[in-house]
Amino acid sequence: MGDRNNSKLKLVHSSKTQKDDLKGSSRILLSLTTSLENTDEEVAQDLANKLSEEKEDLIQRIVKAVGKAKAIDIYNEVKRIEKDGGMLVMNQSRRRTPGGVYLFLIKHDSNLSAEQHSLIFEDEKQRYKDNMKKKRKKKIDKMKQQIAASKKNLPELLTKAELCVQKLVTDNDRSLKKSDHVDVTNPPPTPETDCHENSGDGIDQPNELNIPSNSRRNLDYNDDFLDLGSVNDMDLF
Repeated sequence: MGDRNNSKLKLVHSSKTQKDDLKGSSRILLSLTTSLENTDEEVAQDLANKLSEEKEDLIQRIVKAVGKAKAIDIYNEVKRIEKDGGMLVMNQSRRRTPGGVYLFLIKHDSNLSAEQHSLIFEDEKQRYKDNMKKKRKKKIDKMKQQIAASKKNLPELLTKAELCVQKLVTDNDRSLKKSDHVDVTNPPPTPETDCHENSGDGIDQPNELNIPSNSRRNLDYNDDFLDLGSVNDMDLF
């Protein structure tokens, strides 16, 4: 009863069950129809057919690098693994194909030299690099197209230098417009320019005084004298 309530045991049992489900049922592979008596090409073709492997050229390189006997022995190991339920990929998410199991055993065979691995997988590595370059180039081209399309819809952004020049021109235009509305005043009058013609001090030069002659009255002083009559008539004292 205590083991049934142990959550750790339940998780382990569940994980093992899921792993068994992913591996799937037993898969029986057909035996090879070729042997050491056949050519490398014939053995490679037979292996590719039994493994349902599309890369027949890769299988041919394996046979040439490791020999027919080693290639056939590894196939027999694949038959055993598939009969036991197959092999999962590294992240345990799916079951490997028979061809995938065969290539996995070749890659992790410690009895094979580095030179043999290079002969087998060098072309695959180069092909992988070429495919990555193509994908990268395709991604870059797509980004360039998106940028070009966005430039058509959005105004072109000005550089920092262009923004500075635009600001200077705008400020200059504003100052010119402002100066058009300023009233121009003449400088204050000075002794050298006072009342001079065209001096701009606002004081007109005085004209000569022309006093009309008839504006003056002819003064008659006769009335200013007192009429005393005849002096002889005065009483003398």
